[in-house]
Amino acid sequence: MVIFSKERLFSPLHSSGRSFEKITSIIFKGEVSSICEIRIVKKAIFDCNMQTDRYIWGVVVINNSEEEYSPVYPYIRSERDMGALKEFLETFKDDLLAFYLKGDGLYFSRHLFYFDTELKDRFKNRWFERGVLID
Repeated sequence: MVIFSKERLFSPLHSSGRSFEKITSIIFKGEVSSICEIRIVKKAIFDCNMQTDRYIWGVVVINNSEEEYSPVYPYIRSERDMGALKEFLETFKDDLLAFYLKGDGLYFSRHLFYFDTELKDRFKNRWFERGVLID
């Protein structure tokens, strides 16, 4: 079951040193017991002087112990692509949960297609055209 929550929550600096805005929560219940939530969050991109004026929207994976893991991928560069990111998460929720449960954070396309480079490239390009960046 997938639940979308539309609340907006602004938070001060997170314990990892990054600030985030909870755009929406996507909660996966029942599939994998050790991962209880995947959130879409706004992540700051810092320059050399630790200043920021650019953001991306990615995911944070939270387990039952409230520990957070923030993988680099998938992400979007514009809030206009939020619908595509939500669709990606909903479409691949079971695969993402299995992927994150293994402790992986990179090469989701390899998790799906192993070493078939042509399939991986087509998959990544199709989602890139919609604004979602994956590896």
